Amino acid sequence: TCSGNMTMTATWKANTYTVSYAGNGNTGGSTAATTCTYGSSFTPATNGFTKTGYTFNGWSGSTTCSGNMTMTATWRPNTVTISYDGNGSTGGSTASFTCTYGEAITMKTNGFTRTGYDFNGWQSPPTTCPAANTAVKATWKGKTYTVSYAGNGNTGGSTAATTCTYGSAFTPATNGFTKTGHTFNGWSGSTTCSGNMTMTATWKANTYTISYNGNGATSGSTAASTCTYGTAISARANGFKKSHYHFNGWSGLGTCTGNKTLTATWAANVAIIRYHTGTSSGSKLKYKPSSDWAIKNSYQIWNGSTQDIHSVTYGGSKYDPINYHNSSYLYIMKTSSANGSAPDGKEWEKCDGSGCARSTYDQNVEYSSEQYCDTTNGNCYCCIKVNWK
Repeated sequence: TCSGNMTMTATWKANTYTVSYAGNGNTGGSTAATTCTYGSSFTPATNGFTKTGYTFNGWSGSTTCSGNMTMTATWRPNTVTISYDGNGSTGGSTASFTCTYGEAITMKTNGFTRTGYDFNGWQSPPTTCPAANTAVKATWKGKTYTVSYAGNGNTGGSTAATTCTYGSAFTPATNGFTKTGHTFNGWSGSTTCSGNMTMTATWKANTYTISYNGNGATSGSTAASTCTYGTAISARANGFKKSHYHFNGWSGLGTCTGNKTLTATWAANVAIIRYHTGTSSGSKLKYKPSSDWAIKNSYQIWNGSTQDIHSVTYGGSKYDPINYHNSSYLYIMKTSSANGSAPDGKEWEKCDGSGCARSTYDQNVEYSSEQYCDTTNGNCYCCIKVNWK
């Protein structure tokens, strides 16, 4: 209300302004704008920017509002630790170090060791300091070793040495050794390389065929068998037969050294002669029952070359009744007969049924106790018994 001359005084209200925020090379994040009142101090916003390898180090700019303003982030490079991983090392160490992000760096000399391996450099080593703590791994290369080969009793050949890489599987060389009577049966030893190594040949003894030769056999057969090299030959039982002979073993037995033929050996059949010891009547023995038989020697009874009867001396110049075989008859030398003369007055009698009780026999069969006697008128002609072999 007007009451006279008066003075009116202006009043002022401070403007509000925008405070913006600059990341200054940030690699991520954001910071929302804030406001300030002209002439007043203000507190900048909390930083929302990020920058790889750096730590936020405050805002650059006045904190007194003077209009629309921009606050700029400042950054401090990180201090980073570089450590080392032995990656399977069996000894040694390599000390870590620190660096400032972005600066040039050089890896340390390796201090790790690993059995069987040589150091082969650091895996992807950085040349400038990385943004964060980093462990650098050692890399390794297996050492090269020699693989030798032992023949294990070989009789010839050789196998050249090869190489292997430590810790790795390897394929042994092709065998070049030979061993008489044996077949290579693989290498003995680990196929994982663990240093200089020796692989040893193993062998399997060969199996050979044993054939059988009847050597004049008149019938029968003997099937082939087998033997193992270096062992004693075990022959089959004989299956051959030879008339008027008995099997007398195999020729060629011994140690198995390859395919072999064993040959049958034969011995002419023999007879064990028993004389009756009863009392005599004239030039003939009087018959007695089957007792009082005296055993004489074994005599050859078959001449395989001439197929006939022949004399055999027993006890020097003395001739005893001997049995021989010709055709299918038994001939006995006795003291008296009309069949002809024999040395020292002894004669041969053909026992064909007329003079003895048995006319034929098989010389290949053993007769245990056969009596060849004619007991006519109480006398015993040809009174012997024969055990054939």
